[in-house]
Amino acid sequence: MAKKANLTSLTDSLEDAFSHFEHDRLEALRGLREIQVLSQSMLQREAKRLSRKLGAEHPRVRQLEAQLEHNCRLVQELEVELEVASIQTPRVEEDEALIHGRVTDEHRRGIAGLIVHAQDESGQELQFLGSAETDDVGYYALRIDPVAVERLAEEAVGKIDLVVGTKAGEVVHREPVPLKPGKGERIIASVALQPEETGPEKWQPAEQRDEAADIWTARGRVTDEEGRGLAGLLVRAFDKDRRYDDKLGSTLTDENGEFSISYRVQDFREGQEPGPDLYLTVMDQEGKTLYVSEGSVRLDAGHVEVFNIVIERRQRGKK
Repeated sequence: MAKKANLTSLTDSLEDAFSHFEHDRLEALRGLREIQVLSQSMLQREAKRLSRKLGAEHPRVRQLEAQLEHNCRLVQELEVELEVASIQTPRVEEDEALIHGRVTDEHRRGIAGLIVHAQDESGQELQFLGSAETDDVGYYALRIDPVAVERLAEEAVGKIDLVVGTKAGEVVHREPVPLKPGKGERIIASVALQPEETGPEKWQPAEQRDEAADIWTARGRVTDEEGRGLAGLLVRAFDKDRRYDDKLGSTLTDENGEFSISYRVQDFREGQEPGPDLYLTVMDQEGKTLYVSEGSVRLDAGHVEVFNIVIERRQRGKK
């Protein structure tokens, strides 16, 4: 009995140590992403200046453009790594089983609000196995309790198919490789959806998520008056405080003007603060502030806040 207690204590200690390691790794990745985002903004500014001075075909301008493309890919890869690093795998007992992983788009970015469940080989849903919803980074965890594990064995279900669908029950994707979860099994089953499977007519992302989760997100789109996405703008998120505003993160808008900034509770919480007093700023490649939502702070913001930001022509300094 004492031996088992010591083993449990050792396991808990190792899990705590691993948790601290993952937290430090997450913070390091966020710091690196911040550096790369700021570097990208400065490179864009310099490329624009040299293009006006030397011409778009000058070797120095072309070299900067190549560096911008490389840096942009690096920022995108860091965003993916941040999503992966933020995942907290649930603890599973020895007599349970776990199927977990991420549901992503073709760019390896997580898709929220999809339902993952299991079917038998005839296409019949195995409701006793339950289902799981993907969170803001596309992670799901289908935890199979001991009773369900035993039922799988007793009914000789054999292999099961993992199915991804919408909340309305429409099937978006079926994994081609069947799974066979058993007692103590920990199966990683990530799903990469193709572009035709991720269109808005196929699924709707979740606007809200589990309040107990430790991932918070500010996302949205920056457009002009005609609804065209504005790319390459620096978006920053802040928590407004009495003395000093906490910086929650920053990113660049993509080619469609979309952005997503993820942060964690320790980045803003002081005392019993339920959520950040959230506001955003948007800057162009020359460092000019185009938009500030500080005048309409979202008090005690939720886990997911969506912003649709319109930058008018006069704000962009264009005639």
